Amino acid sequence: MQSEDENERTKDDIELRRKLINNFVKRSSDDYNEMIRALNAGDIKLAHRKAHALKGNAGLLGITALQYAARDVEDKLKDGINKVTGEQLTVLEKEYNAALAELEPLVKESYRSDESDFTEPLDPEELQELKINLETLLVTGNMECIELIDKLRRIPGTTELILQIDDLDFRKALLSLSKLNW
Repeated sequence: MQSEDENERTKDDIELRRKLINNFVKRSSDDYNEMIRALNAGDIKLAHRKAHALKGNAGLLGITALQYAARDVEDKLKDGINKVTGEQLTVLEKEYNAALAELEPLVKESYRSDESDFTEPLDPEELQELKINLETLLVTGNMECIELIDKLRRIPGTTELILQIDDLDFRKALLSLSKLNW
């Protein structure tokens, strides 16, 4: 039987994996497409960086076939020389599309800006405490800011901020937070 701490860690791990999957599905097409554009434009350095990003993100999610395909492309771009074959790009595209097909159904879009979704508002003291806590967590890149999303949903106008936190884009989230008038 799992202890309360183990249950909490398991829930946190599941939530983190969900966020990594969401982030991968939302952003990996940018990495993949930018890599292809960079290759076509002869920007080997950018193509290498994007292949590296695909490899790392695939590795985080345990998508080994994509990770290996991206690694092969990355390896053929090191030293600033494009040695990538058409076959390697075909394999990478195939594995990338397979990963998306597997992960896209798992993505949850649960954020709406409809005012009717907001429950009882926070009182001014709670609001100020939330803002201070959130700012501290965002500045330090602390993943615990994700736990504040439910409270943020109670505040009109925070949809963009919530999405940025959910995407783990803490720099943009900090900027959005600074623009809110609480």
